[in-house]
Amino acid sequence: GRLGQASLIAEVHLKKGFSPKQGQSPLGAIGWALDKVSASSDVKPLIAQLLSNVLIAQDLNTALQLREEHSDAAIATLDGEFITAEGIIHGGQTGDESVSILKMQTEIRELRRVEQSLAAEIETRQDRRDDLIERVDKFEDLLSQARERLQQRRIATSTLEGKLALIERDLNQLHNKIESLDWERKEVEERRNKISNKLNGDIEEREDSNARIEVLVNQSDQASKLLEEARSREEELTEQVTAARTSLAVEQGTRQNLEEQRAPMSARLKELNELIERRHEETSSYRNRIEQSNFETEDLRGKIEAWQTDTKSSKEEQVGILIEKNSYAARIEEGEEELTQKRRDVQQVAEQRGGEEVKTAQIDINLENIERNCRDRYRTELELFEPDSHALLNVIDERLKNSQGLKLTNFEATEKEAEPLSEEGRAAEEEVELRIEDPAEPNWDLVDEMVTQLRTKLDSMGPVNIDAIEEFDELEEHYKFNIQQLEDLENSREELLKMIARINRDTRKMFSETFEAIRKNFRDMFKELFGEKSKADLLLMDEGDPLESGIDIIAKPPGKKLQSISLLSGGERSMTAVALLFGIYMVKPSPFCVLDELDAPLDEANISRFIRVLDRFIGGSQFVIVTHSKRTMSRADVMYGVSMEEFGVSKTVGVTFSKAKEAKGLKQAGIGG
Repeated sequence: GRLGQASLIAEVHLKKGFSPKQGQSPLGAIGWALDKVSASSDVKPLIAQLLSNVLIAQDLNTALQLREEHSDAAIATLDGEFITAEGIIHGGQTGDESVSILKMQTEIRELRRVEQSLAAEIETRQDRRDDLIERVDKFEDLLSQARERLQQRRIATSTLEGKLALIERDLNQLHNKIESLDWERKEVEERRNKISNKLNGDIEEREDSNARIEVLVNQSDQASKLLEEARSREEELTEQVTAARTSLAVEQGTRQNLEEQRAPMSARLKELNELIERRHEETSSYRNRIEQSNFETEDLRGKIEAWQTDTKSSKEEQVGILIEKNSYAARIEEGEEELTQKRRDVQQVAEQRGGEEVKTAQIDINLENIERNCRDRYRTELELFEPDSHALLNVIDERLKNSQGLKLTNFEATEKEAEPLSEEGRAAEEEVELRIEDPAEPNWDLVDEMVTQLRTKLDSMGPVNIDAIEEFDELEEHYKFNIQQLEDLENSREELLKMIARINRDTRKMFSETFEAIRKNFRDMFKELFGEKSKADLLLMDEGDPLESGIDIIAKPPGKKLQSISLLSGGERSMTAVALLFGIYMVKPSPFCVLDELDAPLDEANISRFIRVLDRFIGGSQFVIVTHSKRTMSRADVMYGVSMEEFGVSKTVGVTFSKAKEAKGLKQAGIGG
């Protein structure tokens, strides 16, 4: 019959041992077609030859993206589209309505319905399996939580038992300590009773001695020796009584201390007894809770056993479901193989249509490019364009007249020098005249020339800016504003320069006056500190710019050459600094002045000069001096010392000398009066 077509290949034309080299499938692809298709060994070389370098993609968009990255591979989609290695796209629906194709489509729909039903059943089985797994996980979580609670309760019980053992041990120690204190108290009472008895005996003996002394007094003349012995005996007894009283006082103090210790011990014992009772109560409550936890544990164990039974049955059901799933998967694979074979047949039928569609697509792309070019270059929509032949002919006539007038003008200008026209020139003129005389047929060559000239002019003009006028107005306004701002800035600059010049002039004047005053005071103060033969001076390093100039200090102590202060000794530099400081003070005094060990490098003579100069300025300023010199300390009104009685803790001690001197003066006045 002639109802279908078939493609055949002989075995001799197959490439024996053909094995295509394919790497890992690229990102976005489902895989290589050879990896997804299985075949018998007889047709395996044919399958390898047909499907070599063929990728499988999800849809056409994914296939086009993969085509850009892998241009040497053919790509097939799950919907039946196919892109060859040359870039030809095969797809769509075929117009062939033969019985075989309809039958194949019917079978495909039935297979899809079967596949959907199987997928739905698999999904329900998977949902049920997931529910069972979730229930098992919940039961395992509950079991682990119950085990953790049981472990925590066991730990709490063992902790409480340990605390109870510690409390019992402390209680036994307190009982032992109380027994030892009772024993010591009894021993102290016995010793006190013994001392009391001895003291009473001594007192009675003393009374007897006194009686005998009275008798002996009457007989003093006759028994002086006995009186002396009695006196010595009395002294001994007195010493014994004193010793006894002392020991009694010691014992009473010891007893009082024991009584004082007994009271807190009793309170502590009472607290411990109460604590023991509370611990017993807590222990009993914890034991009850442990028993309750054991009951709950047994209950949970029963539930866990039941859950485990359910889990086993669920696992058995899961195994059955997996077996059914595997059988369904095998049937689906068989259906997919048949579907793939039928798709191949459909693809072979659709190849011719694909070529025509590619050509149509290329024509559509060319039309789109033409429309886009007209829209971009000429600002014209082809859908709205209406040709006007009359206007075209008028434009051509005007163009010819202009060109003819230009030729006539050139001809009149060069008529005397020109030669007679040749036959070709006359033919051209006749052709032009014929073209002008026939207005119905336009000169298309002239039209092409006009279009080329107009296109050249448009290209030279560039793109038309519609907002140029508004931008020009804005730029003009901005320019005027900038001109006004520039004038304001120039005026402000001139004013600032004038102000800076005035400030510099006033500052130079004030600086010169102050500098000369400090310079004079510095010379005088330096002579007062070093003697009349000494010299000192302040010099500007750049007299042309005094505000930015440095100041050089020149000093000449007695017996030395005139030199910079950096070449002087430490004491001389300190005295020079004192002279400069007080020279500045004489110009502008300060309410406070802090001097940090200024007199450290000075000897006794220079310290005396420093204190003498300091006395001149004490009335106008308050001086805070850090010093180790006793001479400087003696001149101070108030002295503060910093001591460290404890390591790391500083303490300030203040002494006011003026009050001490006044008190000393008042004391001397009182003595003199």
